[in-house]
Amino acid sequence: MAARLFLVALPSRPLVWRSYATAAALASKPPVASAPKAEGSSRQNEKQPPQALSMEEEVDNIGRLLTFGNEMPTADVWGQKVDTLDVMIPHNLSSHFRHHGLRGFWSRYWQNRGNDLKNMIGLYALASHNSIPGVATDSDPWYTRWFLWPFYSFTAQSTNKTSWLTTCRRHMLDSYKNLNMAIAKSDIKEIKRRAVDTYQVETLAAHKKKQKSGLAYVWRLHKEVKPAQILSLRVIEGYLSPEEPKFGSRLMVHALVKFDTEQSLEIYDQQCNPLHKPAKGAFKTWDGMLEAEKKRVIQYLVMEKRMWYDGPWLIREQVWKVNNDAKKSK
Repeated sequence: MAARLFLVALPSRPLVWRSYATAAALASKPPVASAPKAEGSSRQNEKQPPQALSMEEEVDNIGRLLTFGNEMPTADVWGQKVDTLDVMIPHNLSSHFRHHGLRGFWSRYWQNRGNDLKNMIGLYALASHNSIPGVATDSDPWYTRWFLWPFYSFTAQSTNKTSWLTTCRRHMLDSYKNLNMAIAKSDIKEIKRRAVDTYQVETLAAHKKKQKSGLAYVWRLHKEVKPAQILSLRVIEGYLSPEEPKFGSRLMVHALVKFDTEQSLEIYDQQCNPLHKPAKGAFKTWDGMLEAEKKRVIQYLVMEKRMWYDGPWLIREQVWKVNNDAKKSK
């Protein structure tokens, strides 16, 4: 859906991007709970994008949501499923120049610069709403807001420990680790808590197949080869009620995160016999465990956080980098 974005000023806050199209998408269905996704998903059979609604239809849908919220005060009408925002993997410009010539180079160059600009706008919106985990921006004096915030806002992709999003990236890595451990342990409750949208659906479908096999899995994260990196950040106002949320802010965040890790997966049959390739020099322990070979795994995952919830970052889908082009899972 082509989203109309309006720049509006809110009392006591600098700027926020409001998407009425997002609210229209939410209004298309009654409230339902959302959830994230798992390893190895791939977006195939892309659905045709819905036709863009007119301004009158979008406003009418927002009105329905507000009416429903008033009639059902215990329901969160702003917590419904939404489409993934336009996050992207930045292009490798040198490769595109070799394979697509000068025209392809400039096309991808401006796509990368557009991504940088949207990252900056999103991070500035989080700062203006005091919504950056671990960073108290509401106490910053006016000169910091005017002269340093614009500089800090261009650091969304930074992995520096002093960057604004350091705590955010740590929370994202925690969600990544906890979800993968839950998948290995068949912890359905934790999977639903950490994954939403198609990533959750595909993870649960894979779990059913795993149950039939009768195999047991042990997943281990040994180290980060490179720190988790936010490549693309999108922020919109997702909580459109006239009243302020009881917790956090009105913003909803989608972030495309690159995880570059060294991990292993142990597989055992019902007799506790190891079926995986053992690590070099590994031997069975007293309880029958055998360390698996470590492998480097690079994943691009879209993560979601609705800032009016006091919950973890959710994994909603995986993006595959194929021949320098991104292919999303859905």
